[in-house]
Amino acid sequence: HCPLCFGGHNWQSNNSSDIDAIVCIDACFTQKRRSGLQDDPVNPTATVFLSQEEIDSMECEVDSLRKKKPSVQRRSGNAPKRNHRDEEDGFEQGMKIPISVLKSCNESFTAADEKCQKGSTQFFSDTGVMAVLCCHDHVIPLANMTSAGEKQHYALALIKSLFSHLPNNFHIGLLYDIGCQLEQSCRKWGFLKPFLP
Repeated sequence: HCPLCFGGHNWQSNNSSDIDAIVCIDACFTQKRRSGLQDDPVNPTATVFLSQEEIDSMECEVDSLRKKKPSVQRRSGNAPKRNHRDEEDGFEQGMKIPISVLKSCNESFTAADEKCQKGSTQFFSDTGVMAVLCCHDHVIPLANMTSAGEKQHYALALIKSLFSHLPNNFHIGLLYDIGCQLEQSCRKWGFLKPFLP
């Protein structure tokens, strides 16, 4: 871990709501491994890669929570009417941006579409890598991606891993190109409940 972000004893500021460290998360689909190749030899040194068990566990958790009803409902907002159907724009509980903005983001970002295939699983066993880095470019955790798209469970597993190594009162600022979509899913389905404000 980065000694500047996570190494000090006086990391907490005077204001308990201030952010203690800023990290970013994203996927890279140029780092692939061909199918049919033998597994890498065992590496005796510590690794920053999440185990496949951690990733699979989060995928199961996501699948089970999505089978239930959403944990939050929409609430009406004060935003003006924005579409031709005369529906009032509102906010989802806990979110600070209108539903119309979330929908626009979801439609405009390929990364927000979990069904979009960015790497073929027919030819590659690892289709990409997702990483969390601090603002000093230190890699925190990494995850090998084995699905064709940028599925949310990879980001959720990385975030859970990060928080599992931090004190409960440590506040993280998370930068992610589709962070609004991830936060919406977390609030809607109850992902990462212990870590959300």
